[in-house]
Amino acid sequence: MSDELPERRPCPVKQRPKVGEVQLPYAESKVDGRMRHISEVPSGLACECRCPACSADLVARKGRQQAHNFAHRSNQACTRAYETAIHRLAKQVIAEAGKVGLPEVKAVVGDEERHLFPQQVFELDSVTLEKWLPGMRPDIVAQRGERKLLIEIAVTHFCDEKKRELIRKRADSAIEIDLRGVPRDAEKALIEAAILSTADREWLYNKRRDDVEAIMAAEQELKAAEKQARQEAAARAMASRVLKAWRATPVQANAEAAVQMVASWNRDVRDGQLERHLHLDVGGEAAFLSGNGWLALLVGRFVAQTRWCKRRYTTVTVLDTLREAGQLKEGLDGFISKDVADFVRQTDPAFLSPYEAVEAALTRLYERGVVKKHGGSWSTDYSVAYAAEQAIGHAREGRAQIGEVRKALGELIVLAGIKIDVRLWLTTRHGNWSASPATLAAAGQRPADNIIRHLGRLRYRVGRQVGTKGRRVF
Repeated sequence: MSDELPERRPCPVKQRPKVGEVQLPYAESKVDGRMRHISEVPSGLACECRCPACSADLVARKGRQQAHNFAHRSNQACTRAYETAIHRLAKQVIAEAGKVGLPEVKAVVGDEERHLFPQQVFELDSVTLEKWLPGMRPDIVAQRGERKLLIEIAVTHFCDEKKRELIRKRADSAIEIDLRGVPRDAEKALIEAAILSTADREWLYNKRRDDVEAIMAAEQELKAAEKQARQEAAARAMASRVLKAWRATPVQANAEAAVQMVASWNRDVRDGQLERHLHLDVGGEAAFLSGNGWLALLVGRFVAQTRWCKRRYTTVTVLDTLREAGQLKEGLDGFISKDVADFVRQTDPAFLSPYEAVEAALTRLYERGVVKKHGGSWSTDYSVAYAAEQAIGHAREGRAQIGEVRKALGELIVLAGIKIDVRLWLTTRHGNWSASPATLAAAGQRPADNIIRHLGRLRYRVGRQVGTKGRRVF
């Protein structure tokens, strides 16, 4: 066998055969107790071999049609035969070669890796098989000078945590060679190469690796503490700025613009009969330029529209809408982390960041059955949104009809040259009318048309009196 170990490469995985179809490439020689490959023995009982697991006589099958393999003379399969054979073969190969390939030594802590030593060949002075040590019996105990190496061979059973802990306590270098991927029908040279170097292997214990990992862990812990201290200092500094913005009186022009922005949403909320949802008592109004006016935008935009019944939205979606509508105070319109908010609350317990205020408002609406919660997102209850949309639509139609009545009245006033309080006229009941013109016009298209025709007739009469032919205005 050469001094150079074959280049390490992954072994192809081959499924184990079914019970009753065990292929056994190696067997124990009755003559010298060595593990023999099927290619090294004559066929039939002349092979002088037995099963390494159950010691039953084996027959070497070396026909022309099927792969060469050992089989029990009794024609009964031994399910432990292959695992035991490979296990014993590995010990034999390493002992006779006097060397074994070691895996790379790599220290890993979290996402950090340090490569300490590459893969290398470990020359052995002595090899002892299954030597009893306190609390355990490793497959191989190898020695080179004063350096000891424990070697475990794994075919189907690997070292459990209990054995790993015993190895760590002993502080003996130890590796485990994974032979489960060795094909059963592999040639002898390939199997031996897998045992010595090409099969996957890992360190069960390596003192250098463990020492470096302990240093890495300490370094990472120190870095984490320093990072946390820097983050806390930055959070406290930001909390000071946020608190100042929270307590500041907003610029009047900005506040007036914010209030004007939500005016139409306030009207929609009233028209949609959702006004009670403007009183959620969630706090945080000091973060907004319009006080509690931002709730009108939330309710009018996300509760009173059926498009948000199927489309889900998040707290951030609502917050971005408020930011775009100019509702957030300067200094509070950026991202405020929970840590920063908690630092602010140490000084002012009433503080709520805009995000927390929106989240609290949505939670309150959820409790009222107005919105639904889906993990980290929300949607609007369809029945609530549909009823609001219908009411808002009727209200808008009513306002449009009142506008037509106002226009007809204005033309009459101009023609007659008289002064009339238009608002008072619209809201006052006249003659035998059942309600005021505004109420009648808002009730539907037909009452509005009747009022407009009435005003048209009056305009026609006035026009005749002033010598001008009247014309219809509807």
